[in-house]
Amino acid sequence: MLEQVADESILNAFTLIPPPVCRLSMPRSSTMECKLCGSPSFRVSRLRVPDICQLVLLRYPVRCRTCYKREFVGFFTALRVRRENKVRHQEERRRRMRNASTARQI
Repeated sequence: MLEQVADESILNAFTLIPPPVCRLSMPRSSTMECKLCGSPSFRVSRLRVPDICQLVLLRYPVRCRTCYKREFVGFFTALRVRRENKVRHQEERRRRMRNASTARQI
């Protein structure tokens, strides 16, 4: 009887915690969308002290590039967002360098 009450209290404690979003539950072909504006463009947001609880649950803050709404997503999803932003930044830098070199030649 005492064990059953202890087990139920543990289960009740875990039901208050939202389940972490993992990469396996989201197909690679799907894109994240902002809950407010529906934009698929995100960036990784800065960490704040209250975010520690979410980090323990493997959730990381991201921010919508359109409406600036801050959301928490799975840690591995945030890593994918960071990698995509890094690739986008490198492509923009290469394009600027090419444009600057062609402007000098003219």
